[in-house]
Amino acid sequence: MIVWSWIAPQPVLAQSGNLIVTLTSPAPGSTVSGTVAVTASVSGVGSLTVQGVQFKLDGNNLGAEDTSAPYSVSWNTTTASNGSHTLTAVARDVLGARWTSDPVTVTVANPPTVTINQAAGQADPTSASPINFTAVFSKPVSGFSDAGVTLSGSAGGAKTVAVSGGPSTYNVAVSGMNSSGTVIASIRAGAARDMAGLPNTASTSTDNSVTFTYVSPIVLENQQPGSGNWQMLLSSHQPADDAVKQIKGYASATSVNKGDSITFYVTVTPAQQFTMDVYRMGWYQGLLGRLMQSIGPLQGVVQPACPVDATTGLIECDWTASYTLAVPTNWTSGVFLVMLTNAQGYQNYITFVVRDDARRADIMFQQSVNTYQAHNNYPHDKVTGKSLYDYDSYGADTVAGTGHPRAVKVSWNRPYAGRGAGQLLDWEVYSVRWLERSGYDVKYSTDVDTHENSARLLESKAFLSVGHDGHWSKPMYDGVQQARDAGVNLGFFGAGAVFQQVRFEPSPLNGIIDRVMVAYQDRTIDPVQGPTTTVLWRDPPVNRPEQQLIGVQFSGEIPYSPLTQPPYVVANSSSWVYAGTGLHDGDSIPRLVGYEMDSSMSNFPLPTSVAGTYQVLSQSPFTDSGGASVTANSSIYQAPSGAWVFGAGTTSWSWGLNDDGDGFVDPRIQQTTANLLSRFGASPQP
Repeated sequence: MIVWSWIAPQPVLAQSGNLIVTLTSPAPGSTVSGTVAVTASVSGVGSLTVQGVQFKLDGNNLGAEDTSAPYSVSWNTTTASNGSHTLTAVARDVLGARWTSDPVTVTVANPPTVTINQAAGQADPTSASPINFTAVFSKPVSGFSDAGVTLSGSAGGAKTVAVSGGPSTYNVAVSGMNSSGTVIASIRAGAARDMAGLPNTASTSTDNSVTFTYVSPIVLENQQPGSGNWQMLLSSHQPADDAVKQIKGYASATSVNKGDSITFYVTVTPAQQFTMDVYRMGWYQGLLGRLMQSIGPLQGVVQPACPVDATTGLIECDWTASYTLAVPTNWTSGVFLVMLTNAQGYQNYITFVVRDDARRADIMFQQSVNTYQAHNNYPHDKVTGKSLYDYDSYGADTVAGTGHPRAVKVSWNRPYAGRGAGQLLDWEVYSVRWLERSGYDVKYSTDVDTHENSARLLESKAFLSVGHDGHWSKPMYDGVQQARDAGVNLGFFGAGAVFQQVRFEPSPLNGIIDRVMVAYQDRTIDPVQGPTTTVLWRDPPVNRPEQQLIGVQFSGEIPYSPLTQPPYVVANSSSWVYAGTGLHDGDSIPRLVGYEMDSSMSNFPLPTSVAGTYQVLSQSPFTDSGGASVTANSSIYQAPSGAWVFGAGTTSWSWGLNDDGDGFVDPRIQQTTANLLSRFGASPQP
């Protein structure tokens, strides 16, 4: 039987057919990064029309539906993780039906991005170092180091970078600025890589510049609290002597770079405990020293006697090490004294310099340790001690000849005689105090440093030799002359500088270079003949009078008697050297000339100078220790390189700079010195 059912009539559709959706970009299997355009095309079979296309990433909407052809969406791939992702396009027709494209699989591979800006809390402007920046990578990275940081800006100096932290956020610390200006940090492309090995892009920033106001480390250092306890005899303590050797010591080197180590060798008699207090010399509110570190008590021993070489007179001590000091990197370059104190209350010094090889400074101050050692007759017991000079040498004659007990070789492997400070406290310390009180940007080295690496002088505007600095090696003379010819100004604020040629040799005890200084002082007995024969620089076969470097040279001496020294008599007072002093030709500054003096000698060649710049600045008559009438001179000249060179002509110049109550300080000497340093390019900071 046939059953009929009635079906209601259906409306006729105005449109019919289907849509074909194709994702046209990016291509299947491609690798994408950054912002890319995702595009699709839609074609129809029949009369259907497209109302819009919605793009999808991993099944989720990617942007808004695009309702007009051509269909596309901008995709910032950095919002997706690196790796495989699926794109589709879904077309919506007029009837609301949706038609989906075949999926397209792509690989997202975005390199890490990085921003660098001032660190939180970083002052701007600032005078403090280091300057800190914060670098933030978009994802964890490895391999980021100081090599990836680029520094620019107007602040001068050999700037260095220290990177810490990670793996996404790092601190970038910038140090080494030595003039005011901006410091700008950026990070180069490829400085680090993410876990997939992708290198970073170059950094972006909103504030990666800091204004630096330079303040000399010397100024900052002298703001620290001082201590007068560096002075021997300040309390009930007594100075040790070289006969009993209650406590004596020496250092493994004349200087040490900050961050390195120096070893001290100490003897005590009898065996007992002792302490070591390390002081830096400076101004320090007039206390003149700062306690940097206290060491001990340590258990001391009686070290063996120091043998004398019968031929050369060399005295070297083969002592065991007592303490090794690791010099902190935050110590400021300077001249240091170690106060040795034994349990019985006896005291003595060891002196050394802390260098700062990485820092440029306006002034390089050379401590005259060669002359300390030349006159060091340890042990000064009037029995065995020997220096390079007969007047304070004892014991048997040496190769120097009959009636000549002096040594021809001396060693730093022994204490300095007497107080143990060499001649530091006689002349140089007065200049140190004045320079640091005035705020000059200065760093320190020794004669031995100039001998070993005179190229460091090129990192300063001025080189200073102060007081009694009369024993120079050929590398020293050559190096300082080359510095002058490269434009470095020279200030010889003493007398008798350069004078005697010396050589350096390794220690026969431990083989360490330049621990022994050689000066035969007689051409006929020196086994080395030629340009390094240890005679006066002005004598054959060397024939290099120091006047050609300094402008004046040693001409005589008087007995050491500060209160009776002759006056400094001004000449050519119209020179810029005397500007602001009120001095006139013939004016005298009392007691400033001695105990050694220099003169301009017409029988020796003068230095090569810019025409009209060589001037004699004083005419100071004196009677030398031999009874001869001599005139001491100071001088100034400008070398063809543009460098200025001053020779004070008296060892006592520095006494006029700092007042310690003895009446020698003179504001006219202070002003003259300031004029010279200003012309040298060095200015004090308040």
